[in-house]
Amino acid sequence: MQIFHGVEGMQRDSSPGRSSHQRPAHAFSRHHRQFLLLAAAPSGTSACFYRTAVGAEIDLVLDLPPKERWAIEIKRSSAPVLSKGFYLGCDDIKATRRMVVHAGEETLGLGDGVEAVSFPDALAALRGRH
Repeated sequence: MQIFHGVEGMQRDSSPGRSSHQRPAHAFSRHHRQFLLLAAAPSGTSACFYRTAVGAEIDLVLDLPPKERWAIEIKRSSAPVLSKGFYLGCDDIKATRRMVVHAGEETLGLGDGVEAVSFPDALAALRGRH
């Protein structure tokens, strides 16, 4: 079974009688990057997260008009390593572009049509789609 989750806004619940839920800094940072990438995308772009029961997973899937689907994995490392699940997910969703956003400054090919790009370069690629 495949599940697409919509990217949802993150809010901290500080209602009386409820304990606040805080995310670790690295998780919060990943979500911020996802929202910034979506904000840089052209109008009409939709976003979701992809996961299957067998472990295929993609951090961010962007459907860009007219008919592009980008699979984006976000890594904190400057030497990103992708799981088999990312490649399987890309095949499942028929991604037209495969990208891993990493902490480094270089853009390089990782094979199998995947490019490793810096966060600023990922933003520039999306802005260039306007």
